[in-house]
Amino acid sequence: MDLRALARATPLPTNGRRDFTTIGNSPQIEELRRTISLVAPTNVPVLVTGESGTGKELVARAIHKESLRLPAKFVAVNCAAIPAELVESELFGHVRGSFTGAVRDRKGRFQLAHEGTLFLDEIGDMPLTTQSKLLRVLELGEFEPVGGTDLLIVDTRVVCATNKDLAKEIEERRFRRDLYERLNVVEIPVPPLREHLDDVPLLLQHFLEIFNTANGRQISIRDEAITKVIDIAPLLIGNIRGLRGLIERAAVFAENEVIAADNRAFTNPKLKLRFAAVAHPHGLENKDEITEDKIRAVATKYAFRLKINKRGDKYVGLIKDMSLLLEVSKSRLRAFVYSGSIDLIKIIETERRRIILDAIEKKITKKELAKQVGISRASISNYCKNLGIEWEN
Repeated sequence: MDLRALARATPLPTNGRRDFTTIGNSPQIEELRRTISLVAPTNVPVLVTGESGTGKELVARAIHKESLRLPAKFVAVNCAAIPAELVESELFGHVRGSFTGAVRDRKGRFQLAHEGTLFLDEIGDMPLTTQSKLLRVLELGEFEPVGGTDLLIVDTRVVCATNKDLAKEIEERRFRRDLYERLNVVEIPVPPLREHLDDVPLLLQHFLEIFNTANGRQISIRDEAITKVIDIAPLLIGNIRGLRGLIERAAVFAENEVIAADNRAFTNPKLKLRFAAVAHPHGLENKDEITEDKIRAVATKYAFRLKINKRGDKYVGLIKDMSLLLEVSKSRLRAFVYSGSIDLIKIIETERRRIILDAIEKKITKKELAKQVGISRASISNYCKNLGIEWEN
């Protein structure tokens, strides 16, 4: 496949730099570009939503680049990465002596982004106490630094991003409704990769160009390998970020400078794939409701992919994976499981036993079963040992 020809069909932005948001000819990406072009020239707050790895920060940067604020700074803050007790100081600055360790005055991110754009990533993780102060800045453009009494005036555009359902966070009183209404003047949803798979060849070309330039290589990819990647792409953890990681691993393992369909990166049993199925194939119409039937359906389908901790609390990790599958919060699922309403581990182990015994009866080999359930042959042998099943082949 001539990936370079495909890449030429996708226009570059005027600054010559190509971002995830500008790569692709799918209707979803075209609509994303159009929305950015309409929103960018204004000063209204923007809320960028989407799954992890879809390129939300790049959308925010594109908004800044196409705005009248471009000469000023674009300042990014990951709200989830800052300890709760330091968030206000990080955003609004502090004065000397306001707390232990404050040995000098320090400007906050709002001041640094004056006349520019402040990007607040993972806004759903911002502490409630900080949310009220942020609301004041959005409404009045003023704030006091931590420990200070002087009122500071800023002209900063705020763009936020989250992969959380903020409406649900509001219901559970973890996010302020008035702040949400102020932030959500314009919402820009970024589509997950599985919804614009036609753009995968262009993204592959882009990532290979980056890899080749950085490593002095000339790696190419065969048509059948592209097809393989497109098949894998909907299941990747991390969407476009996951796609980049996959193609970089494939480039590392490429033989004779060519990525083939049997590349080790595509067949590695440790390949990280998402559990969450597309369009709720488990029949979970009301995804917020937890029922025994729904848990059984998911546990049955992913019996060999769900991990049971061998030490300490056996539910560590398992609750997280199951919550992703069921699209419910970990805390709610944990409460349901620990209430004794269902023996989750027993369900999983029973299904593993059933599948293995069925394979033995049908004279299916361990290798064939491993391929069917997406794990290694050695893992099948380990499951047999743990379940007390003798299977020699």
